[in-house]
Amino acid sequence: MKRAVLALLLCTGCSWLKPRVITAPCPPPPVVVRPALKVGDLKPDSTIVDILTAYVLDAIVMDGYSRKLEALLAAYRPIEPAKVVPK
Repeated sequence: MKRAVLALLLCTGCSWLKPRVITAPCPPPPVVVRPALKVGDLKPDSTIVDILTAYVLDAIVMDGYSRKLEALLAAYRPIEPAKVVPK
């Protein structure tokens, strides 16, 4: 009998309690402007040197942009998510 009651309590858990969400203040994310890429300025009659230069410069710009985004995300990683605690 004790095992049945214990199994019933373990199976139901805290389902009869109403969850309460505790929120923490979180600053809004900063706005990061996407860079303009040089590839968009290419024309059909562009030389291969212009095309390669545009792609190399865009790769450098995109690397810097992604590093900015990673730095911003790193600031949010230490913030713990909201915890659900029973009332």
